[in-house]
Amino acid sequence: MTSRTKLRPGRAVSIFTEQPTASVAAAQSPGRSKSVAKASVSSSEPIRVVHQVKKGDTLYTIATNYNTSISSIRDWNNLSENGGIRIGERLTIYVHR
Repeated sequence: MTSRTKLRPGRAVSIFTEQPTASVAAAQSPGRSKSVAKASVSSSEPIRVVHQVKKGDTLYTIATNYNTSISSIRDWNNLSENGGIRIGERLTIYVHR
């Protein structure tokens, strides 16, 4: 990103801080709900992230983007082996820094 890059609704942005607690909010266009995730930043504890499934997302691409496994995402979200994901669904993912 550069200082001239425009932010658009639905685009994921990572913000890194050295503060002990970080609050992350995904701003969306008016009329849509806002999702807010609070996370403690620590090298030993994973950070909880809520990912909203977008068109074209698969469990494989989501797992790859967050450097985790499909089976972990299934476990964290109580998804069955045969069940798929739907656009707009919110998935909990735990990320290690």
